[in-house]
Amino acid sequence: MANPVTSSISDRTVETDQDLADRINRIALQDSSKRIRKTINNKSQLLSKEEGMGLTYLNTEPNLKVLIVANVHKAVFTNAKIKAHFEELFKLYSKETRFDYLPSLSRVRVEYDSEKNAEVAKNAYNKQNVLGNVVQVFYAKVAVTIDRGGGNFLQVPERERNFLISPPASPPVDWEPIPETHPNIDYDLLAAVANLAPGTEHELIPATGNHPGIIVHISENPDGFTNSDRPKIIQTRRPQFNE
Repeated sequence: MANPVTSSISDRTVETDQDLADRINRIALQDSSKRIRKTINNKSQLLSKEEGMGLTYLNTEPNLKVLIVANVHKAVFTNAKIKAHFEELFKLYSKETRFDYLPSLSRVRVEYDSEKNAEVAKNAYNKQNVLGNVVQVFYAKVAVTIDRGGGNFLQVPERERNFLISPPASPPVDWEPIPETHPNIDYDLLAAVANLAPGTEHELIPATGNHPGIIVHISENPDGFTNSDRPKIIQTRRPQFNE
């Protein structure tokens, strides 16, 4: 009686190297076609999902009703009486005022009921001595969601890997880098730069007991800083050798 294991092996058709290669190619083509069909279906679903959607992003703008008071004295955060006196100073311009204290940053967020009252308070207390410290008052920045609806803008694809700004190692077809957005505009800084005049001193941060002040001196002759008046470096003479 023949061994069943031996008989089963002998009954098989011997597969050559060419047959094995052809079978591997057929399996690879089938798998590739499946991936292509899956990619097309995903793109179709993505396009149908993105129809009618707008491009939404965040931008920062100053809130003219909210003030940030910086360099607030530490006693404002620890002493109830001094804290009440601090609130009375800012409530002189509006009783409807909200205070949010940030002791770790030595700052207080003050929210007024109108832009006019906030502007008057900002001009009154900015760079003034308030309860022992010279404070700085500026408008708070808030994040605003801007929705650019319509189909005229490119939508960010919902993919596992998005090639946005940094070039990928193997970029896909028709890949192009996306330009970065413009930096945030600081209106207080632009107003301060516009007030600078040549030949005068401008104190940006007043000096305190433990910290020095910062003063900017505007040059009357900006051309004097050019490199035309710099002395030329004389080349060192090569020493002579006796031949």
